[in-house]
Amino acid sequence: MSKFFSLALIALALLSCRGHHPVVQQNVDGLTEASLDTLDIHVLKPDTSVLNYVFPYAAKYEDLSKAELLVCERLVKKYVEGYNILALERYEEMKKENPGMNFIKESFTIELHEYGRQYIAAIENGQKVVYGNFFCEPTWYKRRKKQLVIANDGGNCYFSMKINLATGELYDFMENGKG
Repeated sequence: MSKFFSLALIALALLSCRGHHPVVQQNVDGLTEASLDTLDIHVLKPDTSVLNYVFPYAAKYEDLSKAELLVCERLVKKYVEGYNILALERYEEMKKENPGMNFIKESFTIELHEYGRQYIAAIENGQKVVYGNFFCEPTWYKRRKKQLVIANDGGNCYFSMKINLATGELYDFMENGKG
């Protein structure tokens, strides 16, 4: 009986200690505010020419909180998952149509964790809208922390979109051409 009582006390002590350790709450999709720090993300404060290029009808530039960045990342991740499903279908179709050619599967899909991101937020039509600019090989772009990365060609190595934070809508998706 005393062994059972001792084991019960040890089990109770272990269970009660669990609450004393800080645990990062993780969403089902695996993204947390803490995980944002592992990504190459830069929120830009654009000059007038960049703001006019990205948001021709914007009222003003806005800051982005970590919570808003997290919303953007979750929406982009979901969008890219759908994009990749279609990309793999295109890959398989191209392989069947051109059996003698060697296609690289990775050139069809987007591995989001490998991309740098730039976000610019503005008020457009009374709602906060975020422009997301995405590019592979982020360390190639030393200016990425302060200047918008713009490239010609490169296919899905470069893509952008707008995100309406009020509605959760992603629109104006643009992937570079394959030069």
